[in-house]
Amino acid sequence: MSLDEIRELKDRIKNIPISQIIGNYISLSRKGKYWLGICPFHNDSNPSLQVNDDRGMFMCFVDNIGGDAITFVQKYKNLDFMDALKDICGVVGISWDEYVVPKNESSEMKMGRKVISRVQLIYEKFARKNAREKFNTFLQARGLNQETADEFGIGFAPGTNTITNYLESIPNQKERELAINVALDIGLILPDNRNRNNHYDTFRNRIMFPIMNGFGTHVAYSGRAIDDNQKPKYINSRESFLFKKKNILYGFHMAKSSIRNMDCVILVEGQMDVIALHQHGLKNSVAVMGIGFTENTLRNLKALSNNFYLALDSDQAGMQAMKRINGLCLENGIIPKFLDFSPYNDPDEFLQNSSVDDLRELMKKSSAFIDILIANELPDIVPEIPDQKLSALRKIFPIVAPLGDTLSATERLIENANQLGIKSDPGHIISFYNQFLKENKKVNIGASHGDKKEVKTIISPVQFHPTVKKPINNTEKLLIQELVRHPECLLDANLLKLLDYISSEEIKKYIFKLRDFICEIDEVEYTSIVLSITSTGDYSIGLKEIVGAALFKYEKTELNDSVVNRLIGDFSRKLCEDRLVEKRRELKELQGNCDTEKEAHALMQKITTVDRDLMELKKPQRNVK
Repeated sequence: MSLDEIRELKDRIKNIPISQIIGNYISLSRKGKYWLGICPFHNDSNPSLQVNDDRGMFMCFVDNIGGDAITFVQKYKNLDFMDALKDICGVVGISWDEYVVPKNESSEMKMGRKVISRVQLIYEKFARKNAREKFNTFLQARGLNQETADEFGIGFAPGTNTITNYLESIPNQKERELAINVALDIGLILPDNRNRNNHYDTFRNRIMFPIMNGFGTHVAYSGRAIDDNQKPKYINSRESFLFKKKNILYGFHMAKSSIRNMDCVILVEGQMDVIALHQHGLKNSVAVMGIGFTENTLRNLKALSNNFYLALDSDQAGMQAMKRINGLCLENGIIPKFLDFSPYNDPDEFLQNSSVDDLRELMKKSSAFIDILIANELPDIVPEIPDQKLSALRKIFPIVAPLGDTLSATERLIENANQLGIKSDPGHIISFYNQFLKENKKVNIGASHGDKKEVKTIISPVQFHPTVKKPINNTEKLLIQELVRHPECLLDANLLKLLDYISSEEIKKYIFKLRDFICEIDEVEYTSIVLSITSTGDYSIGLKEIVGAALFKYEKTELNDSVVNRLIGDFSRKLCEDRLVEKRRELKELQGNCDTEKEAHALMQKITTVDRDLMELKKPQRNVK
């Protein structure tokens, strides 16, 4: 969906009374020009949710949150921006396909979608009627219920050429030829080697697992053998114009809400692992498609959570895949944990022999995968010769390198240096490591020292600094509300200095965007335009709620220059104080983990400096005339 199509769809939704949309999700009653309802976001007994059709906004006066219809649906159903749009389309009767399917889509693409949707119906129908006994035997053997099979669209491919016969039965010759060519391209049928004009079904007498994209549209298949003599065990669709592995995570369209709600994702290797986990209530799991885990798929997951669990198969191939995924995650500021299913090979096998409570306990006790890689690289017996100790430490540099010179990297290096009995000053160890980063333009990302396969170029150690999305603190929340309610503050000369103290990059981005628009916004359009800035997938639901609440209560009251100046100054001091308090907390945490008195003393000096800065900041401000 293009940006123009998103804007067009948002405008159509905006023209529908917001009470009509929200009324599809909760009960509303009319009171004057407003609508009232029981707020679903807290334990509400008296209606505290107010819906204003004139402004196209809702507001909860208890939670102090508000926004438009899209924000409401995002929060109410725990959906991302695009899924909220799709959900609203469903309840108000707008055709989602009208926007999702490109208007200039090729005839091949249209036919591909048509063919694969028809094939899916055939596989599902055959599983539940013609091959019911075989299909149910498989479900029982794998501990799956019918509800789960229906949820994932699991079907059965007949042993005959049912798909080929369906395609060849299409009456229109031109349409029939296009359908056959498309089916060949996406791998549903294959040409007969003895007669290239004849074809046969690719998948025969197999359990069929449909693969869907992020919107739940069928794009490919994985067919599993049901008999021991069938080879290979799995047949997977090849890549095509419909199916690009780098863009697909199996089960992602079903897992999105749970990943966001549970604030973690379980990465597994096979379809059965995802299905077993979902059936046991762990719906925040997805499967990687071979080596298809890329920056693109990582970006989709990171938008939902920064907490990753690596749960691929425990064999050599699975470990290598986890090393590669781990390295990619580390580069992006995510430190995944590892789930060890020993003596079992994967989550599905583990759940067949243990309980879901055991798996949850495994998750609680899991360690960061990087720490396991480091532990595996260090010698069992600490060497006595200093050069050997340094050599042992250097072996873990490639493992830590994706983190760059961040605190996560240097703390691990110092800790392991202490375990090896290296008595050098921590500063020297970090310098030794930074020199490694400069000298090695190529390192093995996430691999052990001996592995030579996974290589990625490093331009500079600075690249490794992760961009971590920090939560919005209370001071930043109040600042946004004041800037929205009093936009004249955006033009104050000291505003840009204030931004230096804001920890949330999202807040900075929004303030800059607001500041760019403010001089061009007409007063009549102020509410709708300011709301539209956040009404995209670029901003978190938290920020949308803050802006929505401020706009719902907005009334034009302009502050004079002296009040604006004092307000910005007060916020600057409070934000600076918040940063110092956070810095002090971090230093105290480091001090509590010190192994030597020298380290503790150095940190104490830093804490004293922060305390002095805090005291200076809290001194009464003298008025300057």
